[in-house]
Amino acid sequence: MRSLNSRLLLTASVALLIFFAISALLLDMAFRQTAESLLANRLQVAVTSLIAATELDNQGRVVVPQAAPESRLHRPGAGLYAQIRRADGAVVWRSRSMLGSRINYPPTLLTGDRRLTRISKDDGEPLFAMSYGVAWEGPDGELTPFTFDVAESLEPYRSQLSRFRRSLLGGFVILSIVLLGVQMLVIRWGLRPLRRMEADIASMRKGEVLTLGGNYPRELATLARTINDLLRSERAHLERYRNSLADLAHSLKTPLAVLSTLRENGQLDRASRDALDEQVERMNAIVEYQLRRASASGSAQSMNRASVAQEVGKITRSLGKVYHQRHLQISSELEDDLIFHGDSEDLLEIVGNLVDNACKWARSRVHIRAARRSSATTPRMEIAVSDDGPGMQPDEVDRLLHRGVRGDEGVAGHGIGLAVVRDIVVMYGGEIAVRRSELGGAEVTVSLPATSSGRTDS
Repeated sequence: MRSLNSRLLLTASVALLIFFAISALLLDMAFRQTAESLLANRLQVAVTSLIAATELDNQGRVVVPQAAPESRLHRPGAGLYAQIRRADGAVVWRSRSMLGSRINYPPTLLTGDRRLTRISKDDGEPLFAMSYGVAWEGPDGELTPFTFDVAESLEPYRSQLSRFRRSLLGGFVILSIVLLGVQMLVIRWGLRPLRRMEADIASMRKGEVLTLGGNYPRELATLARTINDLLRSERAHLERYRNSLADLAHSLKTPLAVLSTLRENGQLDRASRDALDEQVERMNAIVEYQLRRASASGSAQSMNRASVAQEVGKITRSLGKVYHQRHLQISSELEDDLIFHGDSEDLLEIVGNLVDNACKWARSRVHIRAARRSSATTPRMEIAVSDDGPGMQPDEVDRLLHRGVRGDEGVAGHGIGLAVVRDIVVMYGGEIAVRRSELGGAEVTVSLPATSSGRTDS
């Protein structure tokens, strides 16, 4: 799960559900304890009332008035049951509610003992029972022990507990939905500064702003300042790098000019001139290569933007004049509003070198194609330049992409055009590929970050 919003929402939801589950268990436990305590109190009152209403006659027999203290004891199946037993377990009195029923009461108790237990009837109905041991003084003055048993059905208790649990579950479900909705709103509100920073970074990628602005919270303000410092440092470092390379390249031009002059004055023998020519040519190639690298900004996050159609138009008009004697047909197929996010000089270097190489090798046709391609991460564009020349052999592609290597020593150039293109494309996070074109020659395709809409053919 890569979404911070989803991760926070899932974590908070799990914590909320755990909290509700524990709360439900505690409330259920508290309710059961309270209900059982109330049931035990009712049984205690029933036993006490029964003991108070019971008497011994002159023959030592137990006498319970017809009007018992609890009316349910006189109705069969009323859910309240009672009996009185002697110490030997013989039942001396049963309530009318026990007619036709048998209840498995616990053993008799000693005088003063009390027992609260769960028992059942012979038909399986669960009961909550209280037994109490007492002793009565008979007519002869002797103490006779009795055990008073009172039991109440647990069905009303279970029904009440079931209703409570349903109400508790329904309430918690509704409360959970409400709290989860509130939680989503709170998380979205809390992450709004991050989304604003994301939008600002996207604006930087498009070249609309140079630095991160906005009134960020304290936790993000330091990050924004750090990013801005890094951007300024990168631009300053890039500028120093380009200036240093430019200074180095220009400083070599004077000694090169001197060496060329010496060669032209004929002050050297033929072998020396050949060796000098080779080294001068090599140094010229290095200077040109370094100058071109110095002119490249080399960042896909550049604040500049360039229209692909405009830059391609400049190149085709310029090279059309250079190669007018060969009567080359240079055509293009470009999408409208296709934007290159970088320096226009970098785009000119890429397209210019590709079209120039194609013109050198083409027999009659050169075609330029630029279009947007969908991507799972960022929009990209493809620029493809194809010709109807001899093409490239598969085993030559990697070799020709290295500086100083040419396909044919008889063709003018230093063999650095494709190398420059490769370096700039790589610095922009792009890719370069070479294959056979539909025209019969070579087709060089570069993929770069871009946006576009529409289409036109020319």
